[in-house]
Amino acid sequence: MFKRLHNAFFSYLKNGTRRLNTIGKGVAVAKNVSVSGSYLATGVTVGANSKLFDAILRKGTEVGANNTIKKSELTGKVTTQEHCKLNECHLYGKISIGRYTSLWGPNLDIKTGKEKVTIGSFCSIARNVYMQTFNHNTSRLTSYYIGKNVFGEKWENERTTKGDITIKNDVWIGAHAIVLGGVTIGNGAVIAANTVVTKDVPPFAIYAGVPGKVIGYRFEPEVIAKIEKLAWWDWSIEKIKENKELFKDNVKNADFFS
Repeated sequence: MFKRLHNAFFSYLKNGTRRLNTIGKGVAVAKNVSVSGSYLATGVTVGANSKLFDAILRKGTEVGANNTIKKSELTGKVTTQEHCKLNECHLYGKISIGRYTSLWGPNLDIKTGKEKVTIGSFCSIARNVYMQTFNHNTSRLTSYYIGKNVFGEKWENERTTKGDITIKNDVWIGAHAIVLGGVTIGNGAVIAANTVVTKDVPPFAIYAGVPGKVIGYRFEPEVIAKIEKLAWWDWSIEKIKENKELFKDNVKNADFFS
């Protein structure tokens, strides 16, 4: 009797685990990966020490080492480098994310068509941020997707685009911001909450408004030039840790780097 109960209990645990995760064929999972309540499609790769909670990773997704992905859906050619954090995001299309970048939803959506979105390293992107590389075509008789929804046909001109979105390194994008196609946001820039980004943003600019505009800079020009030359975001983690004090204190002037 005890043996039957013992076997039934462990059978229940085994079946319960199968219900929690759905993992397709050919999924490449490295060492020490934790997966809970998630769907991994055929061909997905997950780097070592990553943690997936209630995540959906569709075909083409490549997750780097030491990532944490919670309540997020990644569809298309989505790649992340090491130590990224994704929380309550929906990423659709051709999207690459640099190391140590945080996308912290909820309601953080990035969508591409044939274009791509490139996000650098050490970026901080807040909740309710929306990025999209394409838009409705307003030059036709109707802006509605009438080809798709009425005629059942795929018309290339139903969408228009100004191109890729490129977000460089150490960029902070505040809550509810919108980033449209064809723009580049420079290193160290800050995008204020509720801003609509329609044009390129210079490095270390503070950009705000609808539509957005430069309202200031984080540092004086000579300081910005020194940080750009330093390019600390390309350093190894070992070198970053060796220069802890450089990151700990406020930057007052160009002498800070002497």
